[in-house]
Amino acid sequence: MLQQTHVKPNKPSKPSKRLSLEVTQDKSDLRQSQKLRYDVYKEEFGFVQQSAVSGLDEDIYDRVCDHLLVKDTSTGSVVGGYRLLTGKNAQKVGGFYADEEFDLVQLSSKREKILEIGRACIHPDFRTGATLAMLWSGIVNYALDHACDLIIGSASVSLKDGGAAATAVYKRTMEDRDNDVPFTVRPRNPLPIEFLEAQLPSSVPPLIRGYLRAGAKITGAPTWDPEFNTADFFTFLPLAAVEGRYARHFVER
Repeated sequence: MLQQTHVKPNKPSKPSKRLSLEVTQDKSDLRQSQKLRYDVYKEEFGFVQQSAVSGLDEDIYDRVCDHLLVKDTSTGSVVGGYRLLTGKNAQKVGGFYADEEFDLVQLSSKREKILEIGRACIHPDFRTGATLAMLWSGIVNYALDHACDLIIGSASVSLKDGGAAATAVYKRTMEDRDNDVPFTVRPRNPLPIEFLEAQLPSSVPPLIRGYLRAGAKITGAPTWDPEFNTADFFTFLPLAAVEGRYARHFVER
């Protein structure tokens, strides 16, 4: 679960000297990140995680991922982050997290060049465009440093609204279907069709719209994550698509 919809900026974007960005496997920092994830996913959004222990959101993937974290330099606290899983490290746990949700057999030959991002989370007090841009700059540069040419993840949309937002994303996906997508991805637990026939008006979540504008694509039908009660859409971003103003925005070389 990528939880992309839960890091939507809700404050004006402005530079902050209080924030720092780092890639780490430090256990103390990881515990802070897992606590933040737990608080946001459960306490703020009401998700009950069967695997959560002692107020931490953790799973086997945390052990083999690098963790891209934003810290408040005035307190040293972790206030946001993504976890980063290369194809090489994914082999240590049998595959990507996305393999649990989707049939990725057509990506088999590309795995060494794939970076999976997940468990996105930002503390409510730091949900600004600047924080998000800092994280995405780190993601893109990490992908380039590790010779990856494809970023993947699961874009999660809550079903608390009866499927209205998920329907909006799915319709947008169908409208934007690109015949140039060189692979097919199929959900392992297809979302019940009634969730994709919602009559209530809704729109694509803002952050997903931003990813699409940046060159990301959503392909195929969503899978259903019953633990989080979300529709998870397979999302991918070719590094070659990060160009023009997005390249200048994300990449620091």
